[in-house]
Amino acid sequence: MIDGGISPNIVTYNSLINGFSSMGDWQEAIRLLNEMILRGINPDVCTFTTMVDAFCKEGRITEAQAAFATMMKHGQKPNVVTYNALMDGYCLVENVNKSKKVFNRMAKSGLKPSVISYSILINGYCKTKRVDEALNLFKEMRCKNLVPNTVTYNSLIDGLCKSGRISHVQDLISEMHESGHSLDIFTYTILLDAFCKRQYLDKAVALYKQIDDQGIQPSLYTYNILLDGLCKGKRLDTALKIFQNLLNNGYCLNVYTYNVMINGLCGEGLIDVAVNLLSKMEKNGCFPDSVTYETLIRALLKEGENDKAEKLLFEMVDRGLLKR
Repeated sequence: MIDGGISPNIVTYNSLINGFSSMGDWQEAIRLLNEMILRGINPDVCTFTTMVDAFCKEGRITEAQAAFATMMKHGQKPNVVTYNALMDGYCLVENVNKSKKVFNRMAKSGLKPSVISYSILINGYCKTKRVDEALNLFKEMRCKNLVPNTVTYNSLIDGLCKSGRISHVQDLISEMHESGHSLDIFTYTILLDAFCKRQYLDKAVALYKQIDDQGIQPSLYTYNILLDGLCKGKRLDTALKIFQNLLNNGYCLNVYTYNVMINGLCGEGLIDVAVNLLSKMEKNGCFPDSVTYETLIRALLKEGENDKAEKLLFEMVDRGLLKR
């Protein structure tokens, strides 16, 4: 471009910096930033926000802080998007206190925190088990006439479920419906996980049917949570029906799914069926890991099937799966 006599402008540099930052090529992104400054093109808020956001997404909070400081040094005022990116970065490294300081700094600068700003902080508090502080922020944002979005609700529901306060969740779900927000697969997955962990399996199965009735496609992660809960709760028949349905529909299962089912079968003494599933998973293009073999070998040894256990052990060694 330059060789052709065309001078790049701020938009060109911002696009390139965004591209290289997204690919994790920080050296080239920083080189471009320095080059544009040398060419007399002043980086704008978009330039710096791109870099702050990219650094934060990679967990490189020190570099994000440096980019933010350089931005201020060049007289560029951060906007809400910039502050949100830095807040999210701190939350990703579980430094919610720093994130709250950035939030307060944004408010003091005269900018109004957005729904996204509140959602980031609420999620950060919930992830660090500070649910009461998250609930206080939730009340504050509503007092400021900010309408929570599905992400906000999901973060709170997840925090409440993981802190054992499931009884409080129904109020939030009712509020979601009243405000026109539909439960998405993330909401349902959070609830399924909570029900399964507390062995509320009837509720978990009913919720699964509700997901199906609404035509929402569960993710593999959702299925794994449900299958694991059913197997651990001695509801193997139900788990097998769901598992077989996934196979019949050509669903691409991962090794974790097979390990859950193999462990469930072994737990019910159906070791031959579990061994057959080992063969089936490979035919379906999913290769066993050390957990698969260890589960089967342990079950076979428990039943006195030493020869079969030894055969699997040698197979495990041949595959390079035995930890030394």
